[in-house]
Amino acid sequence: MEIAVTLEGVTKRFGDLVAVEAVSFSAGGEIFGIVGNNGAGKSTLFQMIVGLLRPDAGRITRFGGKGGDPRAQIGYLPEKTLLYPRLTPWEFLDFVARIRGIPAPPIDEELERFHLLSHRDDLIEGLSFGMRRKVGLIAAMLGAPPLVILDEPLNGLDVASMDLVEARLREIVGEGRTVLFSSHYLDFAERICDRIAVLRRGRLLACDAPAALREAYGKGSLLEIFRLLHRKDAPN
Repeated sequence: MEIAVTLEGVTKRFGDLVAVEAVSFSAGGEIFGIVGNNGAGKSTLFQMIVGLLRPDAGRITRFGGKGGDPRAQIGYLPEKTLLYPRLTPWEFLDFVARIRGIPAPPIDEELERFHLLSHRDDLIEGLSFGMRRKVGLIAAMLGAPPLVILDEPLNGLDVASMDLVEARLREIVGEGRTVLFSSHYLDFAERICDRIAVLRRGRLLACDAPAALREAYGKGSLLEIFRLLHRKDAPN
């Protein structure tokens, strides 16, 4: 399985603040979850992988360092959904497809999958937060990019919509592609992820399969492991 992204000692600073410190991991052909408190560095990490920010130290290799612009092969949903409010969902997704050079995108099929087809011609500004979030999710996954990066994709979604997201992510990985996502829903992450990385204050505290983490730390759930790691890392 091709490795989609490799981070080696990646560090990012904003003035005196170290947002990400010497983080290393690789991901490919899997659902890779990143969990951590607010300010742990998850969004900064994703922005560097996408290419919106440059690391101050370390190296990020996408798709084995092959030629071309790797960002064209990445679907990205930022934490704050960026949509054009005066467009309809169909118009916005068509716009995204044209920019990314996606021929004959299955827009109606994706809208139906996420129960948005009845709103295809409504203005985005009139949609609920959860509906707008689903439009952003569809945009990130449109065109079957090899790497899909989702920053807090479950924000604003009800349980039924979370189930739709879970099913879609499993489909993506079943096609041999890679998903990186962050979430505060630890039970969801534990259930769906092949591997999970725990971040705190920009540093990687642990990274392994959920079952391996439970065995290594002698805990029954990711929530218990999360609390244990944060207690150990707390300043004296």
